[in-house]
Amino acid sequence: MKPMEVSTFGSFMVGGRLEKAVIRTTMSATEGFPGTIWVDQMYVQFVKPAKQKFKYPVVFVHGGGCTGKCFETKPDGNEGWANYFVRAGFDTYWVDKPWRGRSGFNPTAINRAALEGDASLIPEIHSPACTEVLEAGSWGFGTLTTKEDILIGIKDTVPDFTLALPGNHGISAGGPVVDEALVALLERIGPAILIGHSQGGGEVFAPLRLRPDLVAAVIGVEPAAPPTDNFEAYVDAPVLCIWAEERNAIPGAMMSNAEQDRAMAEGINAAGGHAEVKVLTALGFEGNGHMMLQNSNSDEIAQLMVDWITDNANG
Repeated sequence: MKPMEVSTFGSFMVGGRLEKAVIRTTMSATEGFPGTIWVDQMYVQFVKPAKQKFKYPVVFVHGGGCTGKCFETKPDGNEGWANYFVRAGFDTYWVDKPWRGRSGFNPTAINRAALEGDASLIPEIHSPACTEVLEAGSWGFGTLTTKEDILIGIKDTVPDFTLALPGNHGISAGGPVVDEALVALLERIGPAILIGHSQGGGEVFAPLRLRPDLVAAVIGVEPAAPPTDNFEAYVDAPVLCIWAEERNAIPGAMMSNAEQDRAMAEGINAAGGHAEVKVLTALGFEGNGHMMLQNSNSDEIAQLMVDWITDNANG
């Protein structure tokens, strides 16, 4: 593969606010002091190609139990979607959502437990189901992804996985904190194409509702909990949902499916917008699963999105 030609590579933080916190001077200290810490911020990484070919940048938003790492190097060692879109000519951004990975979290609950010597105050650490060996296969579905492939990917990304504290379930589950951070990012970089996977696939609809002037298109990759009403709020930019196959909603999970997303698309179209659903098996792709962004044919799926953007959202 040819070397990637880029003009700029960097990162920055957006959003957040100051909040009172309990600080410890060292990990073993038994004394602390009150202070302030910046919370709810979002880490953003970006690469801009030497030759920009598309009017709008793309922003990748990861799913639950993941970070922006899932758009980088794949478990097989090949390049992920972030690299593919840079090579295609997009200014490309990807995030660690608030309270995940490099965005950090508020350590007050942990510090208070140590300083007060009360183990009951120690927060729970949230680990996604896919970190369990017995459940790892549920992220595969198709024959292109094996349980072993998924476990390799988990071992590669575990240090960046979600950390969610008690009382902050709304943050780990998405909600206003993520909405505000994504809008803050768009206010900084200008109108962009939002591409969200799983949990992130549902979250990318919020900026379209809140700041339609800053959203050029929305792509949900097997989106969790996309809109089910108020469709007139999503007519100002084209919408695409991608599914690996026709399947029922996952029991116990906040997941949609292709059939439900078609109903959403019909609602958006009836309200005057443009929305569609593509199912990979109907297009000749076989064996993909929920983590299609890490499957061996992820480049082909990326090109499917590039082609759709070219036709629908390139100004």
